[in-house]
Parts: sequence; C-alpha cells; structure tokens
Amino acid sequence: HWLCHNTCFLSAFIGWLVGRPQRIQRHNRQLQQQIDERAKAEQELRLSEQKYASIFQLMPDMVGITRLTDGCFLEINAGFTLVSGWNAEEVIGQTSIKLGLWTLDVRKQAVAMLQEHGRVENFPFLLRIKSGEQRHALMFLTLIRLHDQDCLYFMARDINELKVAQLHLEREQARLRNLLQTVP
Repeated sequence: HWLCHNTCFLSAFIGWLVGRPQRIQRHNRQLQQQIDERAKAEQELRLSEQKYASIFQLMPDMVGITRLTDGCFLEINAGFTLVSGWNAEEVIGQTSIKLGLWTLDVRKQAVAMLQEHGRVENFPFLLRIKSGEQRHALMFLTLIRLHDQDCLYFMARDINELKVAQLHLEREQARLRNLLQTVP
C-alpha cells in the first residue's frame, strides 16, 4: 500500500514535471502577447500625444491650459505668443488676471457659463495684450482633468479686424440711410 501510494505520487510528480515546460511555454506566450499589446498601446499613445502636441502648437489662435481655481497658466501654444505678445516664460505660473488679459468679472462670467453648460463657445470679451492694447476676441472653454485638478482648456480667437470691419460697415450703412432720407 505504501509502495503503491509512493508510486502514484511519483508518477503524478513526473507527469507534472514533464508537463511543466509546456505550461511555462504557454505562460511565456501569454506574457509575450501581453507585452506586445502593451507596447502597441504605448506606441499608439505616443503617436496620439505627438498629434495633439503638433495640433496644439500649430493653431494660430491662443490656446492653452489654466487651472480652474485661479486661472494660473500651465501651458500655452505659439499662437498665444503671436497674438498676445507674451511668451511662455512670462506666462506659465502667472494668472490671466495678473497679466490683465481679461477682467476678473469677465472670467467669473465665463467660468459660470462653463459650469452651467459644460463648455463655452464664442464668448465675446476684450483681450488686453502685452502692449496694453485691447482687442475684441472670442473665447472657447472646456473642462479637463490634469494632474488631479480641474483645468480649463481654452482657445481665444482674435476677431479685432473683423469687429473693426463690422463697425465700419455699420457706420457706412447708417451714413447711406441718412443720405437716402435726405434725398427727395
């Protein structure tokens, strides 16, 4: 009985040893598949980040990310510098209010609209650029989560030339109306 029991145990152990390389190979194939899938996902993530970074930097509008709580700039694009005159070294770590880009009341109004509607589109405001000049602009805002804090992803479009042309057209229309009213 003891010999039979040991023989059965020994037989099972040998069977386990014989099957072990196959189990290890199967496990290694599964691990390699997981490694390959992860490498592919990481490559796709890198490509996605490169596309985002390219689009972010190529946009001619002012684009960036600020903290929701205080408007502190975390990132800006080249279009921001082109439109505003402020470069990244001057802006990152500063708030939009401290730089005077817009007033606190206008920022509060935009953030309230964002919280109510989930996004803000075509929000008109006066943008003060580095030279002190005020320009007509439109703001687009959406909330994003970055480093465990709520942030604003924004785009501001300078529409000053459009606004000046619109005002000029309105004055011309008013002048023509007046002229037509004086003609008998």
